Amino acid sequence: MADRVLACAPREFGGEVVRMAAELAGDPGLGARIADKKPARERDEEIRPLRAHREEEQERMRRAFFSDSDPYHERRAAFVRPGPAALTPAGRTEIPAPPVKDMTCA
Repeated sequence: MADRVLACAPREFGGEVVRMAAELAGDPGLGARIADKKPARERDEEIRPLRAHREEEQERMRRAFFSDSDPYHERRAAFVRPGPAALTPAGRTEIPAPPVKDMTCA
C-alpha cells in the first residue's frame, strides 16, 4: 500500500523525499506525537516483543524461499517477467488501481 504518490520526475524523487523528511523532522509537534505513541508501543512490546515478530517473519521467509512446494518462486517469476496476468477476475481485462493521495513535488 502506498500512503502517498509523489507526482514528480524520477530524477526529482530523492530531493523530494529529503525535503519531506526535513519537513517532518522540523515539525514542532513531532516530539509530542512520538511521546503519545510510546505507551502503546511499550504495551505492544510487553504482549509480544518485536524480536518474536521478526523471528516469525524470518521463519515464514525461510519456508517460502527454500521450499519447492511454496508458490513464492512461481509468483516472483510472474511478477518479474513481463506477461499477461495469470489471475484476473472473470470478465475483467484490467484491475483498477486503488485511489491514492496525490502529492506534487515542490
